[in-house]
Amino acid sequence: MSLPAPTPLVFCSNPFDGDLPFQAWSDLSLEIDGQPEHNENLLNLAGFLVRQALVDQQPERLKQASDVESALYGLRAHVQLHSGGCFDFGDEHSDAEVKEHQVTPGLAIGKLLLVANEPGCVGIEELHERLKPVDATTNALAKLQASDMPPINLICALLPGMTITLTPPFADSRTLVYPSRLDTYQQQLKLEELAGLPQQRCEILLGDQLLNEAQPAYGIAYDILSMMLRLLRQRALENDQPDLSARQQQWQRVRLVIGSGLHYSAQFMLNPETYQPAFGNAVRGLKLAGTQSILLPDHLDLPALEQIWEALAHEDMLVEWQRVQTSKDVADRSLMLNLEVACTLEVLAIGAEQQLQVLESYRDSEFMAEPAEQQAEEVAATPLPEAEQTPAPALEAGAAGVEQPAASPRNDQATPHKSGSYGPLLLAAVIVAMLTAILLRG
Repeated sequence: MSLPAPTPLVFCSNPFDGDLPFQAWSDLSLEIDGQPEHNENLLNLAGFLVRQALVDQQPERLKQASDVESALYGLRAHVQLHSGGCFDFGDEHSDAEVKEHQVTPGLAIGKLLLVANEPGCVGIEELHERLKPVDATTNALAKLQASDMPPINLICALLPGMTITLTPPFADSRTLVYPSRLDTYQQQLKLEELAGLPQQRCEILLGDQLLNEAQPAYGIAYDILSMMLRLLRQRALENDQPDLSARQQQWQRVRLVIGSGLHYSAQFMLNPETYQPAFGNAVRGLKLAGTQSILLPDHLDLPALEQIWEALAHEDMLVEWQRVQTSKDVADRSLMLNLEVACTLEVLAIGAEQQLQVLESYRDSEFMAEPAEQQAEEVAATPLPEAEQTPAPALEAGAAGVEQPAASPRNDQATPHKSGSYGPLLLAAVIVAMLTAILLRG
């Protein structure tokens, strides 16, 4: 059982009314992206950051600048800054008329925003020279000059992550970790993607294998999980019921099981203009979450689709796929082996014996606007993208709906020929379908 991640610290959660000085002291050290830094302005900036961190930690005790300075006596502090991207935005506080594009370096950590041209701020420009992205202000200015925008004063604010280690005299060290605003924003996006549920309490199974972010199929599986959770939340809102995020104390984990139901089929994919295999060779098809994908080399998600197909396909189906790949028979080369995969969303709670048990269960078909079979037929009837270089929609025929791994026609089956009319074409397709069905049933 994994615990949810601790709530990250937010820097400048208690803004100080007075002016905290940008000033270092002898027991202050600084690292930027792992490299020690001794620049005076950068150390003075780090001194300000430590002071604000102390105010955040003890707002009831540190009420004025003199209180903060007294807290620095004997205190050793080590500040680490880590590159975290940047963000460009217009300066709303600029009253002067801007005659040409200007970019001012800035720094944003938590709720704090510092701009290099503000009184007393030092180290911002030097920090831009150390942290990535490199030449952020120069690049921002170049983009402005290349645009059609009227002259504007732009702030280019770095978004570093920060770690501060404080060691008071005669006391243990404590470490304060402040994530980059970019990291925080990405985490917020993930929470929205998962309908407000923490990612730490969600897991994905491909068959009986737990998927992680390093595996090719994780991205597709994550999208399905996100879609089902959002639709489940929408259903709860429409029925005036609390969604999963509002009753997190009732359940322990949410699990998406890909492969909770499998269906095998085979179909012939013929080009009606040439009556030849539509793709030139046998192909695999994957029907997942109401959509159908054909595993062709130019498919953007090919590694993910291949992992799902190979992880879930029955052994006989894998053997059949190996056979038709090397077959020279025209009927084998026109065959598409389909794997239709069902997905189940399970809400798990701890039972009486301290074991996880299914509290609620939802099938992907419950969230589809129309049955997966109908959507698959529409996909098959739609002309293929130009990237697949197929001149016409594939002609379907054969053993759709067979519950065991599909077998292909044998070599003694009639070989298709070109035809100048659609009558012989359709007749041949029907004959192929009948022969295939007979072979499969046998």
